[in-house]
Amino acid sequence: VRIERLLRRGLKKPVRLIGRDIAPPIRNRYRNPRQVGMDRLMNAVAFHRKYRRFGVVIDFGTAVTFDVVTAKGDYLGGVIAPGIEISLSALYQKTALLPRINLVGATRRVAPTPIIGRNTTEAIRAGCSYGIGGLCERIIAEIGKAYRRKPFVVATGGYARYMAGYCRGIDRLEPNLVLEGIRLTAS
Repeated sequence: VRIERLLRRGLKKPVRLIGRDIAPPIRNRYRNPRQVGMDRLMNAVAFHRKYRRFGVVIDFGTAVTFDVVTAKGDYLGGVIAPGIEISLSALYQKTALLPRINLVGATRRVAPTPIIGRNTTEAIRAGCSYGIGGLCERIIAEIGKAYRRKPFVVATGGYARYMAGYCRGIDRLEPNLVLEGIRLTAS
């Protein structure tokens, strides 16, 4: 509400909100459609408009979300798991001796970390990176089993390029998918 007020004052134009003033142009099949974040629906809108096929959008942000979209444009739901930031933060906050680390350069594609860390920082980086990569591969496989076909997988979000080195099964990188969904919805 505060941001909306600031925008109205600054732009001196009406502000329309997706979800309140503009309905997302996708069929939301969630049991309680209001529980789905608009970011997830905007990813689904952009995915459907661009690919028009059965698939999964993986958004690598603070959390990792997996959203399933049909070729007809139905948003079916998805999976939410801890992301790399949450994992790194939890290790630091919930253990006595593990250091706080960050993934410098993690927003761009880099060579994968060696699987065996030779110091604590490398071990944490390997555990989080390969752990989340493995989680992604398993979820993609389980979605494929549930729907009896391999989904087309698009990765987006701040850690998408980085995690693409740890998760086999990503077909495309679309770093700004949510923004594309907003553009398509607002136009």
